[in-house]
Amino acid sequence: MTLVSSQSKTVAWKYAIDRHLSRLSDTQRKTFSTTATPEECLDLIRQAQGRKKYDRFIVALRPLIEPLKRFEGSIDVLVQAQSGIASPIWGPLRMVITLISDRLKTLQNLVVLLDRIVDPLKRFANYESLFSENELLQNAIAALYCDLLEFSSRIIRYYSRSSFLNVFSSFDKDLLEVSDSVRHHWTEIDIVANAANIEEAKNAREAEKVQRQLDIRKDINRWLSPSNVSDDLAKHLSEYVEGSCKWLLAEAALKDVLSTTDSSMLRILARPGGGKTTAAAFLIRQLAGSTSGATLYFFCKASDAEKRTSLHVLRSLLWQCLQYDNNLYAAMVQWYYQSGRSIADSQTDVIGMFTTCMQGTALPAIHIVIDALDECLDSMDLLPALSNAMAASRRPLKLILFSRDGMSLPDVPILQLPTIHLTKDKCRSSIDSYVKKRLAEVDSLEGHRHDDQLAQSISHAADGLWLFARLLIDELHYAPSWGEVQRQISGLPHGLRNLYTSILTTKEKTFSGMQLKMIQELFLWIDTTEYLPEWFRWNKNSDVIEDQTICAILDVATTSRELFDPPNLIKRLASPLLEVRIISPMVAVDQHGTPYHCTAFSVEYVHQTVIQYLRWTVDALSADLPHSLRPRRLAALYRGVTATHYLSQSDDFKDNLQQLRERPRHGIFDNYLEIVYGLWGALNLPHLRWDLDAEENAKAATLCDQLTHFLTTEKCLGWIEAAIIINYAGQWVNLIENVENVLEVASDPLSSAPAFHRFHCARQTLMTDFIYVLAQTWPQDDLPTQTLTRIAQIPRGFYQRPLARKVMALARQYQWLLSPAQARSSNCFSFNGRG
Repeated sequence: MTLVSSQSKTVAWKYAIDRHLSRLSDTQRKTFSTTATPEECLDLIRQAQGRKKYDRFIVALRPLIEPLKRFEGSIDVLVQAQSGIASPIWGPLRMVITLISDRLKTLQNLVVLLDRIVDPLKRFANYESLFSENELLQNAIAALYCDLLEFSSRIIRYYSRSSFLNVFSSFDKDLLEVSDSVRHHWTEIDIVANAANIEEAKNAREAEKVQRQLDIRKDINRWLSPSNVSDDLAKHLSEYVEGSCKWLLAEAALKDVLSTTDSSMLRILARPGGGKTTAAAFLIRQLAGSTSGATLYFFCKASDAEKRTSLHVLRSLLWQCLQYDNNLYAAMVQWYYQSGRSIADSQTDVIGMFTTCMQGTALPAIHIVIDALDECLDSMDLLPALSNAMAASRRPLKLILFSRDGMSLPDVPILQLPTIHLTKDKCRSSIDSYVKKRLAEVDSLEGHRHDDQLAQSISHAADGLWLFARLLIDELHYAPSWGEVQRQISGLPHGLRNLYTSILTTKEKTFSGMQLKMIQELFLWIDTTEYLPEWFRWNKNSDVIEDQTICAILDVATTSRELFDPPNLIKRLASPLLEVRIISPMVAVDQHGTPYHCTAFSVEYVHQTVIQYLRWTVDALSADLPHSLRPRRLAALYRGVTATHYLSQSDDFKDNLQQLRERPRHGIFDNYLEIVYGLWGALNLPHLRWDLDAEENAKAATLCDQLTHFLTTEKCLGWIEAAIIINYAGQWVNLIENVENVLEVASDPLSSAPAFHRFHCARQTLMTDFIYVLAQTWPQDDLPTQTLTRIAQIPRGFYQRPLARKVMALARQYQWLLSPAQARSSNCFSFNGRG
């Protein structure tokens, strides 16, 4: 049995088609080349004489129509390309049926032959797709098509000649020959199609195996949840000044670490603002481009909840290593399946996986650069984990740590660290060049851009601090004239603290009263560690405040809901201490079809030194602070008053409260908790500070009276109602815990200021009434012991106070939200105060 070779395939097709066409008259050939359909063929049979006799042929042909259509579809492109035939199957059949439509026996033979032709094709549902890719199957099906054409040609030749000649010939012989050929080609198709299916199944299994590997890798990547440090690297490299860090490559300690074939470690120290992060980014780029193996890196950031623990560092380094060496994924599968957690949050497991990767990788060497180690909150856990991985690694592992001066390291035997100090002498020449280049770009220095004395003054004041030089020149860009530049330069501050104070003091002179109030509010709320509980920041996975909370705060400051382009407004007011990070730029359309910006953004610190500076302002003397930062000395009271305005006057809060009433288990409060914890912070204030000046005492009295008014009037009922709905619907005992904490603080007031005393009495009364209401309506089995004792202690005058009765009515109204299940505390564990 011989198949048609692939080389002769085109010739065979063309030969069979040309042979068939040569037997047709011009009229037949033209008719044959036009489009034909199955229905046309059936209509020819219907029109034959003795219609009832021929009905059975129509019935027999119908099951063959769909397979023949598929057959035609598979060969259509090739046949048309070779001959221009519009209908490769139905064209010949129409010609044949036209000749034999009144010949019963011949029609019967045709139906038998067609059934034999499509029979092998019906057994292979996917032969059309195989046909386009498999040359052997193309040849086998081509041979079968040639059989159909040969049969059509013989019928046309037989019935086109005179009946006298037909006496001396037999059509049965022609039919037998074609049938034998069809049977022979069946076998060929069976063999080829089976082989193709076996190959296809093998390829499918291989593809499925590859896809499973990709899926498990995707799952492991998601499980590791690496921090986004690639954006950090790009940002810090954009701040790099060409040539400013090349001195680092010449350091003997760095050369020794990079040249040794053993695992080694290096520490690079710098002052805050001294350029260590940019130097780290520079070194990462150099190592990635000039060394073999992998370069892993991480930028720690204390203000970012995803970049401040050893778990974040190790998960990210582990993920990066897996991208370099995909074979390591196999070793991670067991850890992944045994975890049962959506995120790899087990310190033990992550350290074990990291050590396994360092031990099993085939990479020739691994370089790890970690910046701002001092901002890793548990660096004492990170360093032993890294040292153990170094000891286990079969390949050279080079660890380079950047941190601020003065950071102590744990006593780990392997950590015999050579150290490079990023001193001001090493940066001076680069800073001088940077200052001269930046000054040449300042418009207000027209005619003085190359003033060497000006450049020297700035470089001297910078004292080796890149951040100082950059921020100072940024401010000179806003100077309206050379005279203003001279004024600023004549009193150059020394140190970042003085620089921040000087910049803010200068900017405040251009602020309106409303703008000053807005920036004050922003600086009051920016440090969420001052008022948000740790469990909330952990759940939120961030310490930064985002757009909805910011806009709600600024709305209170402006007494308006209309804030145009908040990101640019904040950038203009708060730079250079704070920066705006765009999360997703968007433009929406209101109900009137008017487009408006609804860009999602967050506000973050420009540098770690800004956090330190803002925390210093809390204890600094008021006279030493810019006006925009003075409210921070009374931050708890200011935040509390802002919260009361939001909870009693904001349309945003009122809309959300209405939604909460309508759908108590599914209400949306995007910024409620952030703001309400500002109020809880004020309620937990034990006393006024002792070092207030006269102006601050007067302001404190005003703030205390505003809080007192809120707590003693129905203005607080919206907050009370929202707190009840949220905590009852979720069965959270946070509300009970918060009220108990306030009562504990208020039990021993330490301030004798009259306004604060009034505030103290108001909070004590409201909280005493509130805890009694909660004790009466909360399931007793889940009450903390301290609250359980209050069930029978009716506060004096409770039923005479209208506000107390309304609070009780609200609690009774939503008591149905409580279910018999145990309540949960803020840490999400089942809570029972009795042990």
